[in-house]
Amino acid sequence: MRPCARSNAAFEDLKSDEHNIINDIPDDDEATTLTAESKNNTDAHLIKGSYDVHKIVWKNTHEGKKQAKEIEHINLNVYMNTSANTAMFTLSSRVTPKAHRRKRSNKQHIYLLMPPERIKAITVLSNRLPTVSDSSNSNTHALHFSLAQSPDYVGPEDHYIRSIRTTQERLAFMRDLTKATELTFHLASSNTIAQGQEVFKQLAATFSLNNTENRPRNDETVGNLATLYAGKGGKISHMNDNLVHAGASPPSYAGAVLRSPLAHSKKRRLNPSERPKLDVNDEKSPTLIALIQGIYTRLDDIDNQSKTRHNDLKTRLDDIENQFKTRHNDLKSQLEARFNTLEESMEQIRSMQENLESVHTPCRYDSKEREFLKSDVIETCEQSLEELQTQKEEASEDMADGCLKGVTAIEEVSREAKLNLQETAVCLEKDFRKGLRELLQEVSETLK
Repeated sequence: MRPCARSNAAFEDLKSDEHNIINDIPDDDEATTLTAESKNNTDAHLIKGSYDVHKIVWKNTHEGKKQAKEIEHINLNVYMNTSANTAMFTLSSRVTPKAHRRKRSNKQHIYLLMPPERIKAITVLSNRLPTVSDSSNSNTHALHFSLAQSPDYVGPEDHYIRSIRTTQERLAFMRDLTKATELTFHLASSNTIAQGQEVFKQLAATFSLNNTENRPRNDETVGNLATLYAGKGGKISHMNDNLVHAGASPPSYAGAVLRSPLAHSKKRRLNPSERPKLDVNDEKSPTLIALIQGIYTRLDDIDNQSKTRHNDLKTRLDDIENQFKTRHNDLKSQLEARFNTLEESMEQIRSMQENLESVHTPCRYDSKEREFLKSDVIETCEQSLEELQTQKEEASEDMADGCLKGVTAIEEVSREAKLNLQETAVCLEKDFRKGLRELLQEVSETLK
């Protein structure tokens, strides 16, 4: 294995092309593949490579027992400059955050840093370990790292990564490795790794228990966290209670791939102990509480306004009902007065008839006197009947008009009440959405 050309790129930028030649151009849309040294390299002081890891064996710092897991999409990145006597070893992988699930280029790198100052020894293993059950071939190449201090977990500076279910196990596994001090990386078998035995031997000789003097130091260029995540920078996250429980044992990775406990039911409610804690500091907590109290206050105001408008509408409907009853009673009184007037007129006609009968005197047949009396009686009767008929028609028309006006008034009041209710509901909904949107924006700005 020949060493690669020297580069000032950070460890995030190490990529390989289709001929397994390392490039310094970052590409977040393509997975990092097995890399090897450049054939055109003329600098013999630089060793740089990225290797696919198919299985990792580690020993927990506290428990002291070995565990193993077959894993994909995890790379071991090696960098050593013998002329500057600097080095850096990282374990990298990519996960898909939950917040950007539908985007195409949505994966983010996570790293485990192993600075050379923490490495006690590096050992090259040509066969698989006898203590681990493995179905792979016996010519598996592996590098064993013995660390004085567990690796550092590096994530984005500006937010905390929460992975989707497909890469959640990989993220949890990388975090669990931060508690290990004995790590064995079984590399995917290939001609490139077979040709790199000289490089592995050089690493083992440099980081051996017998070689305690002039050890390489941390390379500040390659290990610069400010160059990560498109210049936004990365940060070292300590695995405290917010991420993993220090007193709890890591899950066993032997056998089949573990499934998330939420895989069988996405709608299951999380227990309070399973819910991730909000990354809110003490300074922002009072502000958040004040915003929540403001939301409750506005909701109470909206509720009070709704009740007030409902009561006003009820009062108006009661007034309309009282007015209708008053008009109905007035119309009824007028009709009764008209009928009484008709009855009085009929009584007058009867009295007149009786008077005529009482003052009846015999008249000569076919005399002028008899004709005059007859014409007067007929004319009087016709006039009385016409007046009665006119009064009856007027009373009927007044009654019909009054009923029609009452029905029309009721319909208009009903339509007006319905429109008022609809307008009130729309106004309340707009006010509620506007107030809630403003408060949510204030909460988002405060949390930022």
